[in-house]
Amino acid sequence: MWYIAVGAIVVIWLVVAGVVNLATAYRYTKASLFALAIVLVASGGFSQWLAATILTDAARGTQVVVGALITVPLFVLGGNVMAETWRRLRPKESSDEEGGRQRREEEHLTRLTAIERELESISARQREVEGLNRDRLDRQSLLRAAVEKWEQGGGVARIRATKVHQWQGELAQLEGSALENRRQELAEQVAREKDPVRREQLEVQGYMAELEQLARLLAQPNRQLDELKQRHLVLTAERDSIRQELARVRQEIQDFRRRRESQGDRIPLE
Repeated sequence: MWYIAVGAIVVIWLVVAGVVNLATAYRYTKASLFALAIVLVASGGFSQWLAATILTDAARGTQVVVGALITVPLFVLGGNVMAETWRRLRPKESSDEEGGRQRREEEHLTRLTAIERELESISARQREVEGLNRDRLDRQSLLRAAVEKWEQGGGVARIRATKVHQWQGELAQLEGSALENRRQELAEQVAREKDPVRREQLEVQGYMAELEQLARLLAQPNRQLDELKQRHLVLTAERDSIRQELARVRQEIQDFRRRRESQGDRIPLE
């Protein structure tokens, strides 16, 4: 009966193909192996019951052997159905695993680039403010030296010191625009004044007005420098943290790819 032989060959081929598929096509975890064990136990139990039901007059040993023979194809069939169902029910976690890490890597790189650009901008602004401060400090030193020279000259240092203190108090009470107007007014008076003593006094008052302006201007950049330095510290800490996280994500990607290459094209049943 050739058709029986052909049928047996087909069944054996299907069983072998199923076994090969179970052994090579999937990557198992403890949970999926436990599910596979349940399929094996269920297949064995059903096969033994079926053999005992059909071969009622056969010896118990014969029933066990026939049940074992039935168990193999049932287990292969049930195992493949279980594995494929498991894969279809839980595809997203494994298939998107590398993509999720790559998106995190891109996000870290984007933020890192933005931080680097802002740090460069802050450094440039710091250099600009510091350079402006140096120019103002140089001008301040020249003006202060001129005022001190006048204050200590002429043998009337005490009187001139009193005048300097008085002018300084008057100028300190002026607002920004009023102080600038006073400085310009003093410059115009110096240009018109014919008396050298009076002109010298007006010049010193003009110097002191400019010194008051410089003191106010230097106070503002100093605050700005403090803000820039604080922002620089915050960004530097964030940059270092992102670099560490980026290194960790890249290591995870390499490990994932290494595991995938070592496991070939097996489908994970996680």
